[in-house]
Amino acid sequence: MLRWCVGAGDSYRNKDAKWLVKEAKSTYFKPNAKHLKTTVSSCHDWMVGEASHGKTRRKANTATTLLRGVRQPRGMEVSSFVDRVCAHDVRPRFVLLIIGICIWVIGIRNYLKSNAADGWLTKPNSYSYCAWTDSIYVNPAGEYELHLCYESTYENVEYPPATSTIEESKIRVNGSRRRLRFEELASIPDAEWLVNFDRSVYYLYPQSIPIRDTLQSLISGKPVFQPPIFNPHLRFLQVPSNVCPPLTNAQASNGLSDESSHPSVVLVYKSAVYNFEVRRQLRDLYHLSHPSISIHLIFSIGLPRTLPGNVFQRDGFNVTLTNRAGKKLLAHSNFPSRSQKLLLKEMYEHDDLLVGDYEDTYYNLTLKLFHTFQWAARFCRPYKPIFVFLDDDYAVNINKLANFVRGLTPQLQDNLSYGYSMMENPVHRFNTPEHLGIYSVWSYRHVHDMALAMHFTKPMVIDDTWLAMVQYKLNLTFTKLKGMLLETMRLPKQLNCSDMFFAPLAVFKQRRCAL
Repeated sequence: MLRWCVGAGDSYRNKDAKWLVKEAKSTYFKPNAKHLKTTVSSCHDWMVGEASHGKTRRKANTATTLLRGVRQPRGMEVSSFVDRVCAHDVRPRFVLLIIGICIWVIGIRNYLKSNAADGWLTKPNSYSYCAWTDSIYVNPAGEYELHLCYESTYENVEYPPATSTIEESKIRVNGSRRRLRFEELASIPDAEWLVNFDRSVYYLYPQSIPIRDTLQSLISGKPVFQPPIFNPHLRFLQVPSNVCPPLTNAQASNGLSDESSHPSVVLVYKSAVYNFEVRRQLRDLYHLSHPSISIHLIFSIGLPRTLPGNVFQRDGFNVTLTNRAGKKLLAHSNFPSRSQKLLLKEMYEHDDLLVGDYEDTYYNLTLKLFHTFQWAARFCRPYKPIFVFLDDDYAVNINKLANFVRGLTPQLQDNLSYGYSMMENPVHRFNTPEHLGIYSVWSYRHVHDMALAMHFTKPMVIDDTWLAMVQYKLNLTFTKLKGMLLETMRLPKQLNCSDMFFAPLAVFKQRRCAL
């Protein structure tokens, strides 16, 4: 039993049992009857509690049966079975032997880890990946975990200096020659900012590091200048099975042979989890079969919100979400079980869903964007497609897209960055970098670099601004394509479907355009 508790406690997911590892180790190195009995009793109580929860019940039954060599009688309650296994006739030598083996295994595993706290991280399981250049392999269960491993700088290694300060006179009216850090910028009153201030001040946004050098170090397996500021553990509950599929062992050894799995273009819709009907309409709308061009469609979503209503706590304030997303959230939160059933049904029937383990709300759009780019960069590395990112109230003319892609040279295909930039400001000075996230076209190379640079850019609520900050640091700018239309535009009545490249979904429907 202690073996099971040690294994559970040593897992990063089972925080309640971590202290049992310490107790078990202490029992092994300083055995005494009282300490052993206390540890076994604690393990017993924790195990009974854990066994009352669905999947853990099966694990508890299996673990206790294996440890004690006792077959559980049919119909016996889990707690009764554990009581029987944890009775006072526990054999101390047997338990100590099991603990000794566990401690030895844990020691070997820890030895394989980096001895530095900020060094390379190991994979929690065979379908968890942290090294940026790792290939992703097929998991029959369909779940994957991603994290970024890195190695800290060694001593006496010279790195380019970080752009961590800016001269005050470059951004402030009557500013001095003293140099300001990012944290000091907030103290400058709005009226004292220069109208035409030095836009290099954006490089101070955390992290203020030489980003291109940092990315190259990570890709090359070299130490980085600073640890990443944004490095969460990502978990995908489902990934598209036919778009950038994970590799089989044969593909890893012999290379990719099935051309049907090589997408030329991937349409990635950032869709709200509750927009079931919108996703159904988009699946019916598109005709993706084109000669010599393989176009695929996926939807990036999260999970339904656990709390009811459309009220959020933001910085100590209660904020009511009243926009389209808020109304949709309110409608579905009244019937949470129905939303869960609809999602499970959609996951079962369609293989075009990228499902992240996060709450899909308006205030988690940056997290959705991060999940989407990490999947695109790491799962699609062997295929290197062109990416078209869209909000689910916009659409793209597939015929124009196919013709556009056919006309690209290899050099152009490797350097795509098309979209809508917000370069105007109605106030009195230049705004922060911001691009409309309604649609964009990217080469794989740029998506790869942005996904990696996101780890070194402090997240913010406004996902479009956050992505624009990443682009700014990488010196990536948008170019507008002819036929890119916005919802706010006054469109001429004589506008034909063939004239529209990107447009609101309602506009394509109104004109009955075949996509």
